[in-house]
Amino acid sequence: YGIDGLKLDFVDAFRADPAAIAPYAPGMDHVSLDKATRRLMKDIYTRLTSKDPDFLFEFRQNYVGAEIVGGCNMLRVGDCAADPVTNRIGIVAIRLVNAAVAPHSDMLLWGKAETPENCMRQMLNVMFSVPQISVLLTQIPAAQAEAVTRFVRYWSDNRDVILNGVFRAPEPGGNYALLSSETADRKITVLYETSAAELSHPSEDVWNCTDKPYIAAVADSVRSRVYEVFNWRGAKLEEGRISAGETAARIRVPAGGMVRFEFDSED
Repeated sequence: YGIDGLKLDFVDAFRADPAAIAPYAPGMDHVSLDKATRRLMKDIYTRLTSKDPDFLFEFRQNYVGAEIVGGCNMLRVGDCAADPVTNRIGIVAIRLVNAAVAPHSDMLLWGKAETPENCMRQMLNVMFSVPQISVLLTQIPAAQAEAVTRFVRYWSDNRDVILNGVFRAPEPGGNYALLSSETADRKITVLYETSAAELSHPSEDVWNCTDKPYIAAVADSVRSRVYEVFNWRGAKLEEGRISAGETAARIRVPAGGMVRFEFDSED
């Protein structure tokens, strides 16, 4: 049919319940449901990759395991529409355990009355995945569409750092208060449940997804940094400088906004 991929859904709905499964009889391929499921997944994968080595297979988080991951190249967070925290936690679980598979968020939804700042905050919760946005773009208000455009453009421009950098997810007990991904000279951080960001790279973007109108930046003891603050639209609001070793410098960053730090060229 010329399709690019399949989402193999509800695999977790198979149940090895003796009351619901007929006893083994001649003509059946396998005695157990487990073996039959493995065979089904293997046959689908083998048949389709023989026709297209780049065929896409997506599994859903509820039935992800060490064996079944070998038959897919995408994993999606389990259903959690309009629940950005669950989406974030699910993304972290996928990335920490299945680094070789593309992590996809669950679908993002919001109402037409939602503020663009809160739309941006929901999208920031899925920054470190391949975001799946399911609002009807032709029907949402202009400000919401502008927020989607801003986020998708930023994500696309920085996808290599976001998906292929070193991913860090501290504070699991706090639902991962911040997440970051970094390459040798670039770092992207999103703050969720904390306002503190420790600066460590020549170029860093720190997003404010908290309910506070500021972030507390902590510079290292070696280099000073200049910074620029942007709102959810990407419009520049102000600029400044943090001296080397300065601790907890409060910088006003609005909800859904970002501050970009660079090494001070005068140091």
